[in-house]
Amino acid sequence: MYIPRYYSVLDRDEIIRFLHEFSFGILITSENNVPVATHIPFLIFEKENQKLFLQGHMASANPHVDQLKRLPEALSIFSSSHHYISSSWYSHPNVSTWNYRAVHVYGSIRIISKEELLSQVTDMQHLHEKNNVHPVEVENLPPKLIDGYLKQITGFEIEVNDVQAKYKLSQNRNEKDYESVIEHLRQLNNPDAEAVAGEMEKIKKKQ
Repeated sequence: MYIPRYYSVLDRDEIIRFLHEFSFGILITSENNVPVATHIPFLIFEKENQKLFLQGHMASANPHVDQLKRLPEALSIFSSSHHYISSSWYSHPNVSTWNYRAVHVYGSIRIISKEELLSQVTDMQHLHEKNNVHPVEVENLPPKLIDGYLKQITGFEIEVNDVQAKYKLSQNRNEKDYESVIEHLRQLNNPDAEAVAGEMEKIKKKQ
C-alpha cells in the first residue's frame, strides 16, 4: 500500500485496536495473476510472544477455499468510515480528495482442524453476542445443528508477517484548512462524515 510518511501509522497498539474495532475485512489471494476476494469477519489475537494472528472461516462450497488450501500467502484488508473532502473547504484553490483509514495485513495461511474451528466459531459468537440482551451461545445450541454447520464451513488461520496501516485524514493540510475540513464534515449530518471528523479531532489532540 502506498503510504506517504504523514499518513503512516506505526503504533502497534493502535493498529491492533483498529483491527478489533473493524474486524469485518476482505481476504484476498491471487493465482495466475487472477485475484480472488471474500468478505468475512475475522478474529484477531496474539500468541507466541505477541505474534499476531487472524482467524476466519467461509463456506466450504466457496471456490476460494481451494486456493486457501494450496497457496502460502494471503492479504486481508480492513477499513473504517470514509468520506469525500471537497476542496471548497480549503482557504486556497486545490483538488478534492477522500479521507479514510485502512490496514493491510499479510501472512501465511493454515487450514485449521475441526476442533480449532469449533473454538473459533464459539469465540466469534461470544464476541458479537456479548451486548445482546438475549445472547445466543454455541454451547446452548443443539449439537446436531452445530456439527452440521461445521461440516459446511472451512476455517483458517493467518500468521501475520507484515502490517501496513494508513490513516489519510488531511494531516498534510495547514491548521486552518484542517479545522475547516472538520467543521464542514460535522455540518453534513452524516454518520460517516461525523466519524471521520472525530478521528481527525483525535489526531489534533495528539499533536
